[in-house]
Amino acid sequence: MRPFLRSLACSLAMFATASLFAWHGCDQCSIARSEPLPLAALLLPPSDLDPTSDVIHYQLSIDLDIPGRRLVGRCVIHGRSRTSQLNSIDIRISNAFTVVVIQNERTVTYERLDAATIRVPLDRTYKNGEAFAIEVAYQGVPPQGEGFGSILFTTKANGMPHVSTLSEPWFAYTWWPAKDVNTDKATIDLEIGVPPGLSVAANGLPSGTTTAPNGLIRHRFVSRYRMAPYLVAFSVADYNSWRTSYESPNGTMPLDFMIYPEHDNADRRALWERSRDMLAAFRPIFGEYPFLGEKYGIYQFGFGGGMEHQTMSGQGGWGESLTAHELAHQWWGDLVTCETWSDIWLNEGFATYSEALWAERQPGSSGLPALKSAMQSRRPGSVDGTVYIPNPTSVSRIFSGNFSYRKAGWVLHMLRKVVGDATFFAILAEHRARHAWGTAATANFIETAEQVAARDLSWFFDPWLFQPGAPSYRWGSELRRIADKDYLLVSLEQRQNTAWPTFAMPVGLRGTGLDTTLWNSARTQHYAIPVAADPGTPTLDPDGWVLNTGIERVAYAEGPPVIVGTSPRHFDLNARGVRSIAIDFTTGVVARAGDFAIVGSRTGSVKFGVHTSMSGRRATLSLARPLQPDTYRVTVRDSLTGLATGWKLDGENLGAWPSGDGLPGGSAEFVFLVKSLR
Repeated sequence: MRPFLRSLACSLAMFATASLFAWHGCDQCSIARSEPLPLAALLLPPSDLDPTSDVIHYQLSIDLDIPGRRLVGRCVIHGRSRTSQLNSIDIRISNAFTVVVIQNERTVTYERLDAATIRVPLDRTYKNGEAFAIEVAYQGVPPQGEGFGSILFTTKANGMPHVSTLSEPWFAYTWWPAKDVNTDKATIDLEIGVPPGLSVAANGLPSGTTTAPNGLIRHRFVSRYRMAPYLVAFSVADYNSWRTSYESPNGTMPLDFMIYPEHDNADRRALWERSRDMLAAFRPIFGEYPFLGEKYGIYQFGFGGGMEHQTMSGQGGWGESLTAHELAHQWWGDLVTCETWSDIWLNEGFATYSEALWAERQPGSSGLPALKSAMQSRRPGSVDGTVYIPNPTSVSRIFSGNFSYRKAGWVLHMLRKVVGDATFFAILAEHRARHAWGTAATANFIETAEQVAARDLSWFFDPWLFQPGAPSYRWGSELRRIADKDYLLVSLEQRQNTAWPTFAMPVGLRGTGLDTTLWNSARTQHYAIPVAADPGTPTLDPDGWVLNTGIERVAYAEGPPVIVGTSPRHFDLNARGVRSIAIDFTTGVVARAGDFAIVGSRTGSVKFGVHTSMSGRRATLSLARPLQPDTYRVTVRDSLTGLATGWKLDGENLGAWPSGDGLPGGSAEFVFLVKSLR
């Protein structure tokens, strides 16, 4: 969302700026993955790699020539066939490298499909379930300027070298060979050779070091949890390292931290160590930390913002919301990964909302007020784009801070309001259970939400995920006394761009002695709310549950007639001596005999005359004689209109007053039983 010039991306001075710490985690995370400048065709995402193979495990070993900005690598790829006739596999590795492929100790002649992809023929045809292995040896200078750098060779302010990787979304090919699709997760053994005096941060558990013949110290790491290729990472620097632990009812896990010596101090250590409290806060709502058998850690890297590398997040700062954001990704992005880059909101929106959940649930939090404040400060600067990305070819669009992060986070916030807390967190639990260690698409999340909520939610997801915009509200209210009872009459309009959809949402309304929810599903809607006393000046959406571009208070605009009471009342089982029927409305009406019907279950239709009160708010149906004992149904047809507006009756309900759904149209009925003539 905030593109930097490439030179700034490499400048470590940005880590010391105070403004970086003031940004929210969603902004900082977006920075690290934003496209800085229009780049060459290599920025285009990979075409769908062949799904007929399944990579199980990578053995990746890299020696770094830091002065030459070169690397020498070897990757053994272990896979199995998913078809009855597998005879090749497509691998992503840059043509900037000299590449040799070996299988069964023989060099394989591969076909280069494009600058990033090779097709490797296998030694034979493999049947479904059969295992195979190939080795890709490569060396050279990695391509520069891919994504946000992808692999950076830099020199820190203290003169020491620094190498960091960040492959998201599809730039693993710039430094290691993989079948780079999110749907093909695998475990990995990683070995990084570096000069003495430097440390290595990487995924998984460290498993020792060895000294290579070339004098490099090779640092080994083991990851036994399956991982999407873009989450594999390493970073090399003269780190200061320390370890603490996370104590969970399910076990104890190391927390590892690696920071530049020149930035190391007690305050920054304490900020990163807050991840321990965050793990405890997220556990009740997300489930246990997914990688409890390995570790969680944070290391300082050469990119702005942060990146949720599995079990070891890279961060360019110490901001609390950034730490919460990257930690939350371990569930939402790493354990459950977006299936395609169209679905990136399932990673970034979840992590953005997790920042607000941490504000709500951290020790000493005020709860709902803290959640509201966190979400208000994460309102998107623009809402004119979609959360779901139909054509994810631009890195900057994929990592749009407005749409993939902030607006997406608001979708989850609003879903929580729509379904309620218990159902919302049950949806997250079920989504996690169904897709853990794999991937999920937007359609999967919608399906889970609807099944857990046990209702159709297309009215919510369709506009908020797949269409641009957000509502702009204009509303007014008036206290009106009708038939000795007080009603707050409310007019509510959505006045956003006409090209944007109407957003159906429950919208809160609160005043003195009043706390209710309006169901708003139309551009113009009216409500009649019984109140015990004057609610004063109410507030619309007081807790900030609905993303909107504005809420304007104006004078109340008269709405359609709504029935607020009758005599006899609906379902009166003891009516006696009924000579007339009175019907009270919220506004003056134009009433004619044809707008009503009185029908007895045995006596049939009843004749009557109609007159209205001086205000027009009461219509009286006068009878020639008292009603005979019988059950009667009175119908008020929507041919009846408002005196001031000409709008039809807002009816629909069977004796549930106030009637209607806030929109003109729909007849109303009520029923009563006459016991005797007197």
